[in-house]
This record gives sequence, structure tokens and C-alpha cells, in this order.
Amino acid sequence: MATKTTRKKIETEPIMQSSEIVAMDKKQIIATFADRDRTLRRAFSELGKLYSFLASSLKYGETVTVLLTKAGVRLGTISNASYAAEAFNLVRSEHITEAEYDRLTFNDCRAIRKCRDLGVAKLVGILKSETYSEDLASFAEHGMSAADYAAKQEMLAAIEASKPPVASVAPETPAPTETPASTDTPAPVAPVTTEAPAPTEAPATPETPATTETPIAPETPAPANVTPILSVQGETEKLMAAMAIVDSLEKALSDLANPAPVIERIRVMLGMKKAA
Repeated sequence: MATKTTRKKIETEPIMQSSEIVAMDKKQIIATFADRDRTLRRAFSELGKLYSFLASSLKYGETVTVLLTKAGVRLGTISNASYAAEAFNLVRSEHITEAEYDRLTFNDCRAIRKCRDLGVAKLVGILKSETYSEDLASFAEHGMSAADYAAKQEMLAAIEASKPPVASVAPETPAPTETPASTDTPAPVAPVTTEAPAPTEAPATPETPATTETPIAPETPAPANVTPILSVQGETEKLMAAMAIVDSLEKALSDLANPAPVIERIRVMLGMKKAA
């Protein structure tokens, strides 16, 4: 019955509105924030205790998550409470006091889960120290106490400082990259239509070459008013020689189809007439 009353009170209690915060001054805001922080830390510690006792009272087939979600609890709240419950189990096993548990934050409880491999004795020793929160975080992150990690960092810094300075080399300015010339895409060439070969004609019968005629020298007309050579000379010997030449020409031109006109022109040029 008490549980129902508590739940009803929580559900009906109004959440602070922004209009209320606007009416506060700076000191009031800080005081209210600190009060809510104490409320949250108290609630977180209480949720861990409640989770631990609920888990130890489960019957066969029951789980904490199923029971709490049926009651309307959010999964995120259940998950956070599981971290606190794991730390509170150290109280129930009498390794730490409940006061030492109550001071733990969510981050402390999450680090305790990460430090399981240290063993209970080592973990309890950390929780009882003055620097428990810093050491829990350092062991969870670096595997060593906060003091040891700080000493290691100082040693590494000293080693780094003892190294001779390295001469800095100015980086070379890269040469400007030439932009490649754009490659024009060649225009498509229309395919050449292959013509069908013409039908092969039967070779013509070779003709018998005609008898080659001796070409006729072009006729040079006698200049006007020129006296024939033989009539001027009037010498019998030269006339006889000329006739001999004409006879030779007649024989030479006898192969022509019609040599008579050629011979007659030669006679005229020489001032001769053909003998009867």
C-alpha cells in the first residue's frame, strides 16, 4: 500500500516549469540546482539498493527488467540502477560500509564494473582511499592509479624533451599540375559501303597490230619568188646526183601506201620533173 501511495505522489508532483525559473535570481537557481543534485544522487543510491534486494528475491523465471518494466520503469533507469546495485553488493558482502557506497556516483559505479579483473581486495583498497574517484576512473581507462599515470606521463614528457631538436625542413611547394588538354571525341565516320565487284568480262581477242607507217614529215612550203636550186646551177653532174637521190628516196618511200605525192613534192623542190 505504501508503494502505491509513493508512486501516486511521484506521478502527481508537478515538474518545475520555466516560468518558475525565470522568477528566480542567480543564487536561487544555484541553490535549487544543488538541491536537485542531492535528490538525484540520493535517488541513484536508493535505486541501487532497491535493485540489489529485488534481484536477490527473484523466483524461478523472474527477472528484474521484466518486473520493473511492467511497473512502468524506463529501461534506462533500470540499466543505471544495475551499476549501483553491483557496487552495493560490496556492502552486503561486508567489504565496504554503506556510507562508502552512498558517496559513489554513477561514473564511480560504472568504473567499478570495468575494474572487476582487479579482484575484490584491490578494488576495496581503492574504494577506501581518499582518491577513490580519480583512481577508479584511471584504473578503468589506463589500468593504473591516477598518481602512477601522472608519473608515467611526466617521464614520457621528460624523455621527449631530452631528444635533440629535429631541424625543420620547409615543405617543398608542389609544382602546379598541368591541366590535361581536353581530348576531342572524333566525329563518327560513316562506314564506307563496299561496292560489289563488277562481273568479270571475258578478255577480248587481241587485235593484230596494223603495219606501222613511216610518219610523213610536215610539208614545208617553198618560199615565193625562190628560183629552184637546179635551174640556177644548170650543171649536169648535180642533176644526175639529184636524180640518184630521188631514186633512193623512191625506194625508201616505196613502203608507204601512196608515196607518189611525196616524191612529186621533192621533185618540185629540186626543180625536177619525173622522166617519162
